[in-house]
Amino acid sequence: MPAPYPPGRGFTDSVRVEPLREGSGARITEVRLPAVDAPRFSRVRSRMGARTRPLPPVYQPEVAARAIVWAAGHPRRRRYRVGHSTVATVLGQRLAPRLLDLYLARTSYDGQVRDAAPPERDDLFAPLDAERDHGAHGGFDDEAREVGLLQEVGRRRGALAAACLAGLAAGPGVHGLIRRGSAHAGGRTRPG
Repeated sequence: MPAPYPPGRGFTDSVRVEPLREGSGARITEVRLPAVDAPRFSRVRSRMGARTRPLPPVYQPEVAARAIVWAAGHPRRRRYRVGHSTVATVLGQRLAPRLLDLYLARTSYDGQVRDAAPPERDDLFAPLDAERDHGAHGGFDDEAREVGLLQEVGRRRGALAAACLAGLAAGPGVHGLIRRGSAHAGGRTRPG
């Protein structure tokens, strides 16, 4: 049985088709993000009985911002995934959705709760301190990652592919040089 259609994909795919139907040059790229260190975790209403936190691994907001800017500049990509946890979740949804559900049911609740009382006030119905800019970072700078390795690989996949091809092309020549060098070092000579 095929894996279920990922959440939100039907909406995104239907919106992607509309500009094509109209003959517009507009394109839609889906950016799937990992957990981001955002201020919302200290201001959100929670029924968990404690303060919430992003489910690790956590990434800095700048990682998400760079991904979105990069995706906007590369509109031919349909999807762009940031962070190994995002890729693992997508693969889990495709290959073993039931196992992923069981794993998340067992780990994600506790992974999103921290030992602190929930905020006394929240911003559900009105912003807290609307006159003050709270910035983009939450309270997890000490553990949040500054770079998404897979994101950097995805952004540079053309250069990486060229380097791999160059390595493959140079491989036999380098191997021959190594073999000749080790043969000479051992006092043996190769027949010419």
